[in-house]
Amino acid sequence: RVLFRSDLGTVSVRYRNMSSGAEDHLTGKARIEYCDSAKQVDLTINKPVLEDVVAMVANEQNKLATAYLDKGNLKECIQCLDANGKWLRDNSVKLGSKKLETYYRLNNSQLDQIKSNQLNTGRKAMRAVQSQLDNQQRYQQNVAPGRK
Repeated sequence: RVLFRSDLGTVSVRYRNMSSGAEDHLTGKARIEYCDSAKQVDLTINKPVLEDVVAMVANEQNKLATAYLDKGNLKECIQCLDANGKWLRDNSVKLGSKKLETYYRLNNSQLDQIKSNQLNTGRKAMRAVQSQLDNQQRYQQNVAPGRK
């Protein structure tokens, strides 16, 4: 049962379809609802969006770990990668996400490299994944809906 519902905002976008050359227009709304059922909340989660959000947050945490590594602060780098791995693991299980499971494994591989003092190899691996996720996110933002 919904206890409270409120529209938060509306977004409107005009764009030119790169395939057809036609100008198009999309509109969407953001709404918040409060309810008294955890089951209902789980049913309304937009899992693909949440999966992307988790991946973006994890990527930012990986960048933070890289910054710690670059400053020579191995303890903070290791703590950051360890917490990031737990975040990715928990969310991959919660969402049943193979993509987040893959990022979890990559994060832990980087963590193992840093712990075993393979700093240059670990840093290169971290930057490669960060770059891949940044590029993928930019691509997804530029693709018209339904064209993934």
